[in-house]
Amino acid sequence: MMDNGNFISRFIGNAQTHPDKVALQLPIMDGQECLGEDSISYGDLSRLVSAYQMLWQQKGWQSGDRVVVILKPSKELYAIALSLFSLGIVAVFIDTGMGRKKIQMAVRDSHAKAIISMHALIKLFWLVPALWPLQRFAIDGRGIGYKNLLQQVNQLLPASAAAHRLSCITRSDTDQGLISFTSGSTGRPKGADRTHFSLIQQHLAIRDHWPDEADDIDCPCFPVMVLHNLSCGMTT
Repeated sequence: MMDNGNFISRFIGNAQTHPDKVALQLPIMDGQECLGEDSISYGDLSRLVSAYQMLWQQKGWQSGDRVVVILKPSKELYAIALSLFSLGIVAVFIDTGMGRKKIQMAVRDSHAKAIISMHALIKLFWLVPALWPLQRFAIDGRGIGYKNLLQQVNQLLPASAAAHRLSCITRSDTDQGLISFTSGSTGRPKGADRTHFSLIQQHLAIRDHWPDEADDIDCPCFPVMVLHNLSCGMTT
């Protein structure tokens, strides 16, 4: 796929070139014990991204909207992130270790319209008034005040697999890609704004200093590095 300034255009190209290649191998953990692994190919990840795109479009989310994402590394996390980037929706990542007061500040400062997280966290939304106006979704359950996101996207998977058309809107050098909030030492949490252009340039710089081979398998300890690997067509 031709580069159109959207960070995920490279992932889409890789999914089209080698759909059967393993994109992600994820450990299934029970505390410190590894029970097995969950893997997904580039083609299947692409179809999952397509289903999420359909869901966001059904909800009326548009380019420039912001969505808070608080999830553990998983195929759902990366499919959600890729689908948001592809439609020009800005993913907002918040360090949950900063405490409830600063999380509230970060949510307010993000001007997000929705939050996607896990049942264990999202069920406590009533303790965080900044979350009350937001659309709320958990990927692993539903409850009073929030909906089951995985159930909704699974209903769209057959349609996305049949159509299998990935949207990837054109982005300019100044269009936001993601925002990450960290606590900082004093005052309000600091939001780092990364444009699609800066994400692409970071990817190219890493690839220049650390050239990858077709059969490489990477085991990163920094979850955001997986987005670079997916842009390379690498297995993570």
